[in-house]
Amino acid sequence: MEDQDKNPQLVKLQKQVDRSTNKWKCAFKDIEASRNYALGIKRGKKAKDEYAKSDIVQSNQIYATLQAMLPLMYAKNPEIAVKPEAYVDVTDPMLPQTRQFTRTLEIVLNKVMGDAGLKRAMLGVVRSIQTSRVGWLKLSYQRDFMQDPLIANRLEDAQDQLASLGSNVTALMEEQGYTEEELSVKRIELEQTIESLRAQVSVLRSEGVVIDNVLVEDMRIDPDIDSLEDYHRAKWIAQRTWMSKEALMEQFDQPKSAVDKLTTYVKSPTGVPVTDGMTHTPGKDTNKESMVAVWEYWDKNTGTVYWFAEGSSDFLRDPWQPAKVGQRFFPFFCVGFNYIDGREWPISDVELLTRLQDEYDLSRTQEAKHRELTKPMFVADRARVSRQDVSSFTIGEIGEIILIDAGGQPVNQVFQPAQHPPMIPTVYDVSRVRGDMEWVSGLGDAQRGAVGRAKTATEASIQQQGLSTRVDARRDCLEDFITEIAVYATQVILQEMPVQIIQRYAGMTAFWPEGMSKDQLFSLSEIKIRAGSSGKPNKQMDLEKWGQLMPEVKEVLERAIMMQQELMIPIHMNPWVKLLEETMRKADEAFDVMEMFPEELQMHFNQVGQQRLMLQQQELQQAQMQMQMQGIQAEQAAQQIQQGDLDMAQQAEMPPQPNGRG
Repeated sequence: MEDQDKNPQLVKLQKQVDRSTNKWKCAFKDIEASRNYALGIKRGKKAKDEYAKSDIVQSNQIYATLQAMLPLMYAKNPEIAVKPEAYVDVTDPMLPQTRQFTRTLEIVLNKVMGDAGLKRAMLGVVRSIQTSRVGWLKLSYQRDFMQDPLIANRLEDAQDQLASLGSNVTALMEEQGYTEEELSVKRIELEQTIESLRAQVSVLRSEGVVIDNVLVEDMRIDPDIDSLEDYHRAKWIAQRTWMSKEALMEQFDQPKSAVDKLTTYVKSPTGVPVTDGMTHTPGKDTNKESMVAVWEYWDKNTGTVYWFAEGSSDFLRDPWQPAKVGQRFFPFFCVGFNYIDGREWPISDVELLTRLQDEYDLSRTQEAKHRELTKPMFVADRARVSRQDVSSFTIGEIGEIILIDAGGQPVNQVFQPAQHPPMIPTVYDVSRVRGDMEWVSGLGDAQRGAVGRAKTATEASIQQQGLSTRVDARRDCLEDFITEIAVYATQVILQEMPVQIIQRYAGMTAFWPEGMSKDQLFSLSEIKIRAGSSGKPNKQMDLEKWGQLMPEVKEVLERAIMMQQELMIPIHMNPWVKLLEETMRKADEAFDVMEMFPEELQMHFNQVGQQRLMLQQQELQQAQMQMQMQGIQAEQAAQQIQQGDLDMAQQAEMPPQPNGRG
């Protein structure tokens, strides 16, 4: 009868969630056992009897190994680089605006992701991968308290106070199920909230990107998916959020009478609500510490988001069709390291080290028991000494003279040190176990801060190369994961974030496209994470790399500038610029070479080129004028010579003049 009163669509969704829970219940038990091992508690089905005793010597090698590996894989926010798509036409008149847009987007994206707590969230993801096999993140855009998805790390604004105000007003209007004391508290809270809102001078609403870590056991996906690597192909993904009854009433504006009918779970001593998997028992406990499981169900087939609580007869909020999402529908992101072919879940680092941790502790425990057998003691002949003499011998003080009756025998023959079983250090040597841990984890003892076994320089170099290879592979996986998140964040920001906030981040000259379709927006830019930028900084390696690259870049840049000043061709047609772009690409530097040639610099090159051209033209004109003058002078000289020759010829042809005498 109860199921008949429920919304049939809600019943269907709850059954889908229960199917996924039933499929993963064994995995959740293994994950809990791994968490206990990382905590130093050997409790769970993985712990054998001989390893789970209380007298085990605890040396938490697993936790130390995980902590040493963490900064090598992720230590700081990565450098997110944005540049125009490679296929953009270089002659396109929109290219300058596209470059300005990508510069704006790069500033905004790094600012937004940093403010959203990307580093904190990614450190949580890495820890989850190491212990719980995979890590989950959720990216949301906060704008409206009543319409946003369930967000844990909300931006600070007055929307929470407004929701609390509405909840208190509803409670006072209903006055059903509340005691006089509770109603009195509601009135006081209502008055305080109103006074706070009146005195508040900041903006009532904040908006922006929010990143949440999600526990592995709070996620469910389509059970038809056989590998978590293919989670993006799922038909639906659901997230469970634990909420108190008060929070649920504020978030979803639900009456107390309806909330009291929901299934409730009591918190365990660790703060996590105790669940029993598939069993849902309606809670009658009115304790406010009891928690309610609220599911946020994203259905890709219908493009709809549903909110419902376990035990509810209808949805907590009307189904919502998010219109401003990325090219992918789901805002959830999953990543893991140690995937095995044909297996749904990867292996966690803790599971790889569990048996080695057991072997280490067992060896140390047996060594401790052996030490107990080597306690200093004496043996005596019962026939020769009495108990009183033995008591005197054992409780003697410093400088005291003890008198015993040895029956005339020397005392050293009556009391003799006891013989102990010999201690063989190699039997309890844990160096082989530590070596296996280094081999399995890829973490050498140098990274642990101590040298467990002396190594030659060649051995240390080989070990460091092996570590770098494994760490680089994991770092590449994380950077691809962050790139996927950054692309989704970009697609959401382009649709949601107003220009006023963009200008606040990137300045008043920031360029932001408006009035464009999704396809046009998404195809404007290419987002890339600079390789290795999220790991532990290695300044020495960076300096060496830059020292090798700088001379080549400088030489190519000088040649590009010389050609640009001489030929005044479009900058994108300069072959030296193309060579410089290829050099940076080979070096895996996410750097746009065209940023080195802004419009002002190109105009300067053109001016210098024009000045050189004018100077060359003037020199050519002067040379031509000189040649002309020389030609005129040569022609005049030739004419003078020719005229002189003519005069001489004429004089030679003239008859001789008669002599006047005679």
